[in-house]
Amino acid sequence: MMQLSVGTRETELYGSARERPDLCDEWLRFIKRNIHLYRLDSRAPMTPSFRVHGRVRSVGGFTVVRGITVAGKCSLRRDSAQIADDGQTRFGLYVSLRGGMEIAQFGRKQLVTPGSYTCVSTSEPATYNKSGQSDMITFFMPRDFVEERVANAERICMQTRAGGAGLQGLVFESIHAFAANAWELTDIEFEKSAQAIGNIVLLALDNPADPHSSEHSVRAANLSRVKRHIRRNLSDPELSLERVAVECGLSLSYTHELFRFDGDGRTMREYLTDERLQRARELLELAPAGKTITAIAMDCGISNMSYFSTAFRRAFGLTPRQVTKSR
Repeated sequence: MMQLSVGTRETELYGSARERPDLCDEWLRFIKRNIHLYRLDSRAPMTPSFRVHGRVRSVGGFTVVRGITVAGKCSLRRDSAQIADDGQTRFGLYVSLRGGMEIAQFGRKQLVTPGSYTCVSTSEPATYNKSGQSDMITFFMPRDFVEERVANAERICMQTRAGGAGLQGLVFESIHAFAANAWELTDIEFEKSAQAIGNIVLLALDNPADPHSSEHSVRAANLSRVKRHIRRNLSDPELSLERVAVECGLSLSYTHELFRFDGDGRTMREYLTDERLQRARELLELAPAGKTITAIAMDCGISNMSYFSTAFRRAFGLTPRQVTKSR
């Protein structure tokens, strides 16, 4: 049986591939309409046992999603193209009740296993790899709600926490209880409850006793600002390291120092190059017929095609033309 009900308070999708061969496509449309845009890296196996049950409730920018899938493997990506299309700038807390999901963002990977959770920014590229059956709860909070309470909000992302005793257990149990009762609440009750739970979540993720809170927080905030500026200006061929530093109100030497302390081992120049190549790959994979490789390289601020081809192959093990042929 397959049913899709849409109202002012909730949306629900459930069904089996045994009865609906297009279930996977309907599931992707459901996610696009009610959460945010993704693109599918690899299709979920369309076996008769593939099932989906998803419920969404959203009020005032807060959203709770209960998603259950059985015998489904997939890799969902949210790239710069999807971010630009839907303009979503929220923070999502992913909580696993059963099964697991690997999430990659900000150059880090976290495995969310049963009883644990992690936070993700919807305004930054991310990849979600799910294998086997799973039961996840996702709780989305508006960016302004988070930024009013946490300095350098991206800092709370990609930190896996486990339930149990104390504050971490309170977060897990609160999210679980909220997802179980969200559909019985009035809009006012839902929003007030979501705000209260959001405060508990942020308290658990933004530990004031963490040594990252003082000088490190300032460094992290500046680094995040520099990276955001780079990503937003990749198409500018004149974007130089000096310009990035000046436009962010920082000295060039201090900006280089931020990257040295970042922990992922990349210099500022390497970060700029990697982001341009990653953007180019995204555009090559999604480019319409007639869009040339040269035009795509130019869209990413790269005018030297010989350099582009060599650097692209070194980064991905494929030439740009091989990517376009495999679309």
